[in-house]
This record gives sequence, structure tokens and C-alpha cells, in this order.
Amino acid sequence: MIRFADFHTELEKVSAQEQQNQYIKFVIDLEQSLAVGNYNNLFESRKKSPLPTFNVFLDRILETIR
Repeated sequence: MIRFADFHTELEKVSAQEQQNQYIKFVIDLEQSLAVGNYNNLFESRKKSPLPTFNVFLDRILETIR
């Protein structure tokens, strides 16, 4: 859990301008869904992935949630 908190803290340091980047925004949205327990968003996020390489990590996250 500590690592998740550290990741959350690092994401809060991202500037508003950088948050407009589609790749960073996607990761921030994932983290927010995890933080509030909105697992439906996480399952839907695979369809919205900006890069196929993100799916490797999404698959692991989704497997853990299941």
C-alpha cells in the first residue's frame, strides 16, 4: 500500500499542462479509479488505452482486481 501512496503523491506533482498529455492523463485516470474503487472504469480502460503497450500493465492490474 505504501508504494501506491507514493505513486499517488508523484502524480499530484504533475503540472496541469503535463496532465493534458493523453498518456499521462490515462495513467492519472487509472490511478483515480483505483483510489476510489471504481473497478468498472478500470475494466473499460483497456478499450481506451492510448498505446497497445499499456495493455501489458492493464492486464496485470485487472488480473489483480479479479
